[in-house]
Amino acid sequence: MKSKGLTINQRNLYFYFLSHNTPCKVPQSPLQNSRLPDYLKALHSLEERGLIKINKESGPDYRSWVATLLN
Repeated sequence: MKSKGLTINQRNLYFYFLSHNTPCKVPQSPLQNSRLPDYLKALHSLEERGLIKINKESGPDYRSWVATLLN
């Protein structure tokens, strides 16, 4: 089970990508702007674990980044 050991933010993001056809844009953070660094850390952690790949060259803002699920 790949979602084991994930924080709630990481798990929510991972399940978002599982339920959408990837590649897809990274969803806008549902958290307050002051929590945006935590949201970006969650995305980075999923990428470090090899669950997703984020194309940050698709735009300057995280909402324009494209993520792909990795097997």
